[in-house]
Amino acid sequence: MSYQNIYNKLMAEINNAYGVCGLMGNLKAESAMRSDNLQDSGNRKLGITDTEYVAQVDSGSRNFVDNIGFGLAQWTSAGRKASLLDFAKKYGTSIADEGMQVDFIIYELNNGYKAVLKKLKNATSVKEASDCVVKKYERPANQGESVLNARAKKGQAIYDEYATKREVIGTMKIYKKGVAFQLSNNFKSTEFDCNGKGCCSETPIHSNLVKVLQQVRDHFGVSVNLNCGYRCPTHNAKVSGASKNSWHMKGYASDIVVKGVHPMRVARFVETLPDFNGRIGVYTWDDKGSGFVHIDVRGTNSRAVYTENNTQYDTVAGFSVSVKQGSKGRLVKVVQRKLKSMGLYNGAIDGKCGKGTTAGIMKFNALHGRLQDTSWGPKCWNEAFPI
Repeated sequence: MSYQNIYNKLMAEINNAYGVCGLMGNLKAESAMRSDNLQDSGNRKLGITDTEYVAQVDSGSRNFVDNIGFGLAQWTSAGRKASLLDFAKKYGTSIADEGMQVDFIIYELNNGYKAVLKKLKNATSVKEASDCVVKKYERPANQGESVLNARAKKGQAIYDEYATKREVIGTMKIYKKGVAFQLSNNFKSTEFDCNGKGCCSETPIHSNLVKVLQQVRDHFGVSVNLNCGYRCPTHNAKVSGASKNSWHMKGYASDIVVKGVHPMRVARFVETLPDFNGRIGVYTWDDKGSGFVHIDVRGTNSRAVYTENNTQYDTVAGFSVSVKQGSKGRLVKVVQRKLKSMGLYNGAIDGKCGKGTTAGIMKFNALHGRLQDTSWGPKCWNEAFPI
C-alpha cells in the first residue's frame, strides 16, 4: 500500500482528514510507516534483521509475544501483540502485511480504543488528533511537548500532501444498514448494503461512487442493479475469489448490471467520464450481455477484462484498444464473440487474432464501408459496443 492508499483506507473509517493525518503522523514517528519494522533495540538484542524476524515469526519458530515493538504502530505489550498475531492468522497473511496491519488499527480503534476513534472523527486540527493518539493510543514513554509537536508536525505534512486532493478523497459517509436513505435521484443507501447476514450494521458509501452510478443511470435511461456494493470484512472473507484488500470493504466499489446493456458498453461509457478516477473491470461471459461491470473510485486509474471467471483477467490500456492479426488476450475474445454472433467468424474463442479472426474483422469493416481494413480499431468498438 502507498501513503495514499493508507490515507484512503483510514478515511473510509474515520471520515475526518485531521484525525487520519494525526494518526498517520504518529505511525510515521513510530515506524517510518514500515510494517516490517522491528524496534531498533530489538534488532540489537536478538541480533537479527527485520526481515529475519518476520520470517521466523511467520514460520512459527520465534515467539512474537516478546515485548519488543513491531509494525506500523510498534505494538509492544503482550496483549496487543498476541491480538495482532491472531488477526494476521485469521487474515492468512504475514505478520508484516501492511494492509492487515491497517485493518488491525481500525479493529483496535473500534474495540479497545473507542474514545480515541471518537476524537479522531471529531478533531478540528491535526495537532488535536495527534496529541490524543500519543497520549491514549501509542503512549510512548516520552510524551513531552517536544514529542507532541514533532509528531503533530509529521501529521501536518501528511495533511498538506494528501488531504487537499479532494478529487481523490471525495466524501465518505456511513449509513445504517437496512434503513433507506436517498443518495441521488435513483439510488438509496440500502442498495449498497452488505449481502452478508448478521455480520455488520453499517454501510460506508463514497459520494464519488454514487455520482458515477447516477451518471450511468442517466445516460442509458434504464435501471442499474447493484450485485454488490459494500462488503464488510467478515462477509468479504467468505466470498470466493475476493481480494483481502477489496475496495468493496471500503465503500468505494460496486458491481453493477445495467438492464439490457452489454457490460462492454457500460465500461466504455464510464471510461469517457472526464472526472472518473478509479478502476473499471468488465466481466463479460458471452455476446448476449451476460456479466457485470466493477466500478471503484480508488483514485488511480486501471482497466481490466474478465472473460471466463471472476479471478483471471487482463489489464488493458483501455476499452478501445486496436486488435489486429497477432494480437492476443481477453479483448480479442470479446471481439471473437461479437464476430461469431454476427456470423462473421466460425473459429474458436481462444483470444488469438489469427487469419480467421482477421478475416472476420475485415468482413465487419466491410459492412461499415471500410474495405480491406483488417484492424479492429476505435470505430469498430463504437459500432459493436456503442456508448
